Amino acid sequence: IANNDETKRILKDIENGKSFLVDGIDFSNQKPIKIGYAPVSVGNSKSPWSVGIAMPLTILDELNQYKWFSIIVGIVVLVIIGGIIISVVIRVIVRPLKEITGYADQIVEGDFDFNIDINRKDEVGLLANSFKAVQETSENLSKLIAKIYENYSKGDLEAKVETDKFRGEWKELIENIFKSFDAVILPVREGIRVLTKVKGGDLRENMGMELKGDFNHLKDAINELHSWLLSLIDFSNKIANGNMSANIEKASDDDQIHEWLILMKNNVGHIVSEVNKFADLSVKGDFDNIKFNTEGAKGVFADIFENLNKTVEAIKEPLSEVNEVMDRMANKDLTVKVEGDYEGLYKKMKERINGFADAINGALSKVSSSTDPACSVALLLRF
Repeated sequence: IANNDETKRILKDIENGKSFLVDGIDFSNQKPIKIGYAPVSVGNSKSPWSVGIAMPLTILDELNQYKWFSIIVGIVVLVIIGGIIISVVIRVIVRPLKEITGYADQIVEGDFDFNIDINRKDEVGLLANSFKAVQETSENLSKLIAKIYENYSKGDLEAKVETDKFRGEWKELIENIFKSFDAVILPVREGIRVLTKVKGGDLRENMGMELKGDFNHLKDAINELHSWLLSLIDFSNKIANGNMSANIEKASDDDQIHEWLILMKNNVGHIVSEVNKFADLSVKGDFDNIKFNTEGAKGVFADIFENLNKTVEAIKEPLSEVNEVMDRMANKDLTVKVEGDYEGLYKKMKERINGFADAINGALSKVSSSTDPACSVALLLRF
């Protein structure tokens, strides 16, 4: 061993019990080698011992070639195994997952018309079963909503549907749906109840339940209708009992009945006024000035005034003729007669007046033909 710094370093490392590798020369063929040193213990000796193993680089090169060959073979084997594993994964996991993803897309689009044909007992099978449950529950939910719509569209707000098929949050979803329907139906039912009473003429109740939003608008509309009907009843009651001072407020600018209610009141008031005028003039015997104002009167109201005018004429005609006859008789015209064709009391009056005239004429004829003055006076005194 050459006595140089390299040799000293090697000896120093051996003394320190180190393992190391150094370059060297094979003296037999002058080819480079690698020398490896490793510490060893020899009995109880305290002197440092080390074993050196020399390995030609040609052997290392051969080993290196074998190493790369092994690596390449290993890589090829790993690629083949990896391909097999990937193929198995694709067939066992990826392909079913892609199918399930397709089912999920259909469910998202609302399409439940498909069959999940995955029957396995592993995790993929459990996932497929979960999607089957979602599909079945979604279909049941769709059928439930359709049944509710069918019943409610027919006006059957009391209809009951089966909800035992639903569990967990699905059941909570259904309960919330029914709560939403109840929030709509309860005010509608109460409105129907009140309006049914109103239809039957019972106005003792209105909508008293607490509501919000549009439902409160519905409540206000029904209660305002209820109040308006009460005011209409009060107005009609006053008119029916002869209180012509009754009034009713116009509900809005679009109120289509207010005008006709006021017209009805005015027509009744006009009739009352005309009848009172008729009574006043009749008491005074002023039949010549009795003439009913029919301006604006229509229908039955016009008929009333027409019949009242006929009544006045029916009274006025016989009285006028009787008055004329009596006036002429007062002027010593005993030949006059009541000629009108009358009935009832007027007929009797006609007969009495004409009979009276005939009796007077008969008496006068006897007086004029009698020669006994005393007898003539007696005949006149009888009348």
